[in-house]
Amino acid sequence: MSAKILGSIALAFGLVFVATSVVRLTRPDLDVVLVILNTALGLFWLGAGV
Repeated sequence: MSAKILGSIALAFGLVFVATSVVRLTRPDLDVVLVILNTALGLFWLGAGV
């Protein structure tokens, strides 16, 4: 696979992880540790994709 395809996949993963973190923040059964880890992983994937 080319670097461009891998970068696009990483960006997509990052957006999914950050989006699910935002959704979790709006739910009443909030798990703060999970949200922080999910956001960190999403930012990592976004960084890898750029």
